[in-house]
Amino acid sequence: MNSLFRSIHKWTSLIVLLFFLWWLITGMFLQLRKPVDWIQPPSQKGAGFKKYNPTVTHEDVLKAAMSVPEANIKSWKDVLLLDTRFKHGMTKVRTYDWYEVQVDTQTAEVLSHGQ
Repeated sequence: MNSLFRSIHKWTSLIVLLFFLWWLITGMFLQLRKPVDWIQPPSQKGAGFKKYNPTVTHEDVLKAAMSVPEANIKSWKDVLLLDTRFKHGMTKVRTYDWYEVQVDTQTAEVLSHGQ
């Protein structure tokens, strides 16, 4: 009976250790996503970042995002979310495979794109 409890304790602690390590490593990636560029592309500043005055429509943003072939955007169905950053004067277009295109909200120019 004693050896059974030791065996259960050993395997349970190993499973808990693996869960804790997974939690620790993924948490570190979430904390480092802004300063490390390969985790998340840095936010660029658009033409109107000092005074937010968007002049493009959502359709213009979609057309600009569709111009990036790597993003593989054909319509709104391919877009997961639009993230407008007022202080940066740009909109992030994110796809379902987590590809990101940053579009200027005054000129509809693609500022950057990346996984």
